[in-house]
Amino acid sequence: WRVCKDESKMIWEKEYKGALKGVRRFNPKIILYPYDGQKNVPPVFYDEEPDPLPGYEVSGFPVSVTFNEPDNTAIKVIDFALFDQDGNTMETKLLNAKNDPHHKLNKREFALLPLKRLKYDTDYTVELLYTMRGETKRLNWRFHTKRFDEPFFRIDHTGQAITIRPNSSNILYFPPQNPHDLITDVVFPDDLYVAFIDHNTLRLTADDHPPEHFKVKAGSREVEVTVDQ
Repeated sequence: WRVCKDESKMIWEKEYKGALKGVRRFNPKIILYPYDGQKNVPPVFYDEEPDPLPGYEVSGFPVSVTFNEPDNTAIKVIDFALFDQDGNTMETKLLNAKNDPHHKLNKREFALLPLKRLKYDTDYTVELLYTMRGETKRLNWRFHTKRFDEPFFRIDHTGQAITIRPNSSNILYFPPQNPHDLITDVVFPDDLYVAFIDHNTLRLTADDHPPEHFKVKAGSREVEVTVDQ
């Protein structure tokens, strides 16, 4: 019955397994995240401790599936894939109990890690092919990444020109050009307000009387900004 490291809180193993069985009974058979139809899903995952994707400081938001089954249920994932709204297959890494470097996943948990950051305001489709109890089954679901109501500018290269309006907020997105491409410093005029949404996305707010032309430098990329007065 030694199922707890704290001896003062030990319970019988039979009671512990019975409690787990009760929890499974009141939860879905398969738990998906992001779930089917979920909106405003973050498009990005930054490294954390423990890091499930060593060597990547920035990558796409993970997709996970948990089978709510007894521990001894044999589950084999044949294919686990992520597609963008144009049908392109995203480059990913499948993490399971065998290859999880930190041994956090059990035999019923699987995580799909996109190696590149996902796009904003985009539909993604997940396809899962697996076998369980001798049956092969296919599962499909979709989710949609975060969108902004403000004007949105994707900054792909230095020197890119954009036009904004006074007294407005604008989103400047700098797609990461490699797994380590994070914005850590920003240079901009004093009479503007710039806030980090994440390490690749800024919110630029102009007041009633901003300068007609100015530059914003974020990391290695510089943006030429014109204000439409």
